[in-house]
Amino acid sequence: MRKLFASFVIVALLASYAEGAVAATPVVAAGKPCNKPGAIQSSGKTNLRCMITGARSAVWKKYSPSPSPVKPPSAPTSFSDLYANRLGISYAAWSKSNNVFVSSTKFPPPVSIFTGPNTKPYETNAFETISRVTKLLDGTQGIKKVKIFYFSLQDVDWAANIVQLMMGQVEYEKGNLQQGGPIVACFGGGDCNRSTAWTTADGTAYLLLGVTAHPDDGEIKYGVADTEYYNAAVKSIYLSQNALLPETAPSIYAANEPPFWFHLGGEIMAACLGGSGSDYQAFDECTKGRESSFGSGFPSATFDSVTTYLDLSNLSGMWRDSHYAFMNQALPIGTDLMEIFLALKGPSVLIDFDTMMSQGKTFEDSFQAEFGTSWQLAAPEIAKVVWDKFQNRY
Repeated sequence: MRKLFASFVIVALLASYAEGAVAATPVVAAGKPCNKPGAIQSSGKTNLRCMITGARSAVWKKYSPSPSPVKPPSAPTSFSDLYANRLGISYAAWSKSNNVFVSSTKFPPPVSIFTGPNTKPYETNAFETISRVTKLLDGTQGIKKVKIFYFSLQDVDWAANIVQLMMGQVEYEKGNLQQGGPIVACFGGGDCNRSTAWTTADGTAYLLLGVTAHPDDGEIKYGVADTEYYNAAVKSIYLSQNALLPETAPSIYAANEPPFWFHLGGEIMAACLGGSGSDYQAFDECTKGRESSFGSGFPSATFDSVTTYLDLSNLSGMWRDSHYAFMNQALPIGTDLMEIFLALKGPSVLIDFDTMMSQGKTFEDSFQAEFGTSWQLAAPEIAKVVWDKFQNRY
């Protein structure tokens, strides 16, 4: 590796942040302190939301509430009425999550941001989106602080060196082993479009965010810090149970983790919910983008190809494989499934499976415990919804 740079750029240091109350004030106006993050008030004709800004503080900020359906479509209550109420899945997933945003008083851990000397991040709201994901996950899940590293292709060696120095050799090698390769790396032939996360034994979440030279609209609008913070929280759950196993082979998920499509769908939900907040239209727009990859994942898409993918026999095969060849299948399927799960159970589903599986439950047992039915009975109903959504693009 190249010689470590003598200095690095600290873009933001938001420290000494912990769960607790924020000093109250009777004044409700833009820029004034507030004491209940997520609360909504009006000041004259201006709508205000209490937003976390750092260091145990929150202030009133202007916001434009998104138009909600005049009459929300009927939401499914179980897999038995899932297809009949399929048009209400998206709104129900957002609504249950938004209720958590509004009611939760959970605070994110302290956040430090480091940027490579030749890197220009396009993400500007990492702290805000991490705050939202913290609420979705009902707290930090054992994460005590967050260190975000932005690096371009030019700065990948800088990032690898500085991360290794901060983590220490032992933790750095653990991360490499668990992920089946370098945790700091760039993919994409002349670009750097790879992001990952690792949580060390002391509870520090390292979000290692490669900065592509050509971000798409979704990456610009919704960012990637919220996605990797979700991944770091999941790893923290396994660390707390001493149950984090290395991948059985590069890009193959460990047997005590949910399928690849589950975590990929969870990442999309974390990004769409973390980036859109209480704006349903933005959430809906974000999740609809997944259909664009359905055709490439299923080039000869049929209803049978969907049911075949959802067969439980894939649990030890393609469901654990995160190679690119399987990613285009896992992305649209996983996003649809996690949206369904959120609609039925709310955002707790994002970590419930990992919590149960880290304690020794199988995927099938975890599914039964979460939803009160078996995967075999639910899968046919899920397949009908996934196929209908693909056919009708909603």
